[in-house]
Amino acid sequence: MSQQLTLELSEEIYVPLQAQAASKGLEPAAWVEKLLAFWVHAGETSNEKALEQEWQALSLAAFERDWDNEEDAIYDNWVNRGIFAK
Repeated sequence: MSQQLTLELSEEIYVPLQAQAASKGLEPAAWVEKLLAFWVHAGETSNEKALEQEWQALSLAAFERDWDNEEDAIYDNWVNRGIFAK
């Protein structure tokens, strides 16, 4: 049995959520359901490392958008040349 839940999200939340969903080939509602299911059941696992890896995988798409840009490429170049330490 499923229940319907209506959410009103700010653009600040919806835009990245929509991009994450699209990167997974999902509609935003299906992605929200997966995120909520993961969060609701997170305490049921005894394997903390697996839980940590799942959270990292979920957040990777959001971070990739921030990391994959022209300004960050300049910083990466400085790091690679030894100007800044990692």
